[in-house]
Amino acid sequence: MGAEGPTVLLKQRWFTAWASKRTDLLGVTDAALSSFATFLVGLFAARAFNPSELGAYALCFSAVFVAGIIPSQGYFVPAENLLVGLPQTDRLGALRSTIRRGGWTALVSGLGVVGWLPFAPTTIVHDALVPLTTTAMAAAFLSPVQDHVRRMLHLGGASLSAVAVSGVQIATVLTALVVCSAAGVPQWWAPFGALAFANGASTVAGMWLAGAFRPQSHPVHPLGWGEVRRSGRWLAGMGLLEASTAFAAAAIVAHLASPAALGYAEAARLVAQPVTVAAWGLLAVLGPRSVRAGQTLEADQARRVSRTFISTIARVGIPSLAIFGPVWPGNPMTWLLPNAYVVPGLVILSILAGLANAVLYPFRSELIGGRQESSIAIMELKANVLRVAVACTSILLHAYALPLSLLAVAAARWRGYQRMIAEMYGAGQAAQKPGAESVGLDAPSGRGSKPS
Repeated sequence: MGAEGPTVLLKQRWFTAWASKRTDLLGVTDAALSSFATFLVGLFAARAFNPSELGAYALCFSAVFVAGIIPSQGYFVPAENLLVGLPQTDRLGALRSTIRRGGWTALVSGLGVVGWLPFAPTTIVHDALVPLTTTAMAAAFLSPVQDHVRRMLHLGGASLSAVAVSGVQIATVLTALVVCSAAGVPQWWAPFGALAFANGASTVAGMWLAGAFRPQSHPVHPLGWGEVRRSGRWLAGMGLLEASTAFAAAAIVAHLASPAALGYAEAARLVAQPVTVAAWGLLAVLGPRSVRAGQTLEADQARRVSRTFISTIARVGIPSLAIFGPVWPGNPMTWLLPNAYVVPGLVILSILAGLANAVLYPFRSELIGGRQESSIAIMELKANVLRVAVACTSILLHAYALPLSLLAVAAARWRGYQRMIAEMYGAGQAAQKPGAESVGLDAPSGRGSKPS
């Protein structure tokens, strides 16, 4: 028996490591598939609309993103953070309750997309405003709900089901876009309409896979509004700030330069998406480790995680820059998204902007783990004011102003994060000296919205 003990222990450790890697891979796959569904919608819009119309679509898309922040960061993500404290087998039992409470927030917030209309470019035809706005409201309502269902499946240990939900989303988006094209549906109904329909169908599929439609023998006590609000107030504020300034920057470019300039910038952003998608997927895997390093003030562990993150993103970003940046015969995006290459160098600048912001994700997670949310919020306010200021140069720089504004945000974040990290670990080391008070380790999980 004694001889078998080490062998059994080794097998258990191997299985645990394999299960962890499998979960990590499924998390990355889920994030990639879900982002690909949104990319397909953007690709359809970029090919169906002229540059001026694409600019109007991009501005409306920014409004959808703003509306989604409120239910996501205001309720769903804080609720998920609190549910982590339950045994994994009990977490999915709360899904019915969180959907019911957060769904109302998502519905009201989705109706707020109508607020984009005063900023709509005057060049867009009046008949386009109703289909574009109504379908955008539906997408804004359903997108955060679907994201929540997928994250809950991961929390409940059903990561494969989460991947299946994203698979349903992609299949439904493709089907809806093909049907709209074949049936001659006016093109303004198609992009957000397909996205809303796909999010609705995949949400139902996810709830079915989670067992939310079956009778509950032991329902989980619903989370109180007060505790959810206390948990997520900083994340909600930062997410709303970032999304609002992204919308403001887009509106400024559309009006100071032209809707076409915004359309060219949106097409270039779509080409640059692989870097951002890879960063989101990798953040789902490495983000919790960065948070934990910040919680325990383990600077060496934090540096290892950030080095791994940056080197991995570089292996995606540098080839993307080489393949998709210049116009050459081996670049498939030149015929998939030709409008992205009308303005010389715009795609290269957009990829660099995405890469510069992506490599900062683990530092943000460390700081959230170290309870530095208020400091991050102050720094984000300054960085996003800078973003809007750079966007105002679009009167001279036209489409270049948008990626340059993101590069300015990255520079401000880099400076701010490095200063805050040095202070956080310095204060932690001082507190751990003999006679000093211990540092509290409670912190939010740091699973927030996808940074833009």
